[in-house]
Amino acid sequence: MLHFLKYWLPPIAYAGLIFFLSSRPLPEIPVRIPYIDKAAHLIEYAILAMLLYRACMHSNLLRSRSGVPITSGRNRAVAISILVAILYGLSDEVHQFYVPGRLASGWDFMFDALGAVAGVVIIRKLISNTSSKRRETGVL
Repeated sequence: MLHFLKYWLPPIAYAGLIFFLSSRPLPEIPVRIPYIDKAAHLIEYAILAMLLYRACMHSNLLRSRSGVPITSGRNRAVAISILVAILYGLSDEVHQFYVPGRLASGWDFMFDALGAVAGVVIIRKLISNTSSKRRETGVL
């Protein structure tokens, strides 16, 4: 149960926050900043994908029945986290179609998908840099 709370509760709670915020009409913003909503979608889904990747990397999805880590585990975690984040973005756009004061947008979905890919690329790069620094200093 502790494993679930530590790794899977954050992406589930974050997805719930996205759903909650998507259920609200957009607030009136006095100053228009071009493309700020697209940047928000990108960042929002990058965070979701990062949380999903972290959960997948610590999941039994990446272990064989004998408990041995699967060698293609990182690739599987990448695929699962991107796919789930993109599908959640699609479902969120469909959800917004039915919310008064909100619009479903293909462009928003595209930025959700780009954010999901960017999030996984960023977290993989951060993990890679941290691992190589540990190897260089001898701290493992």
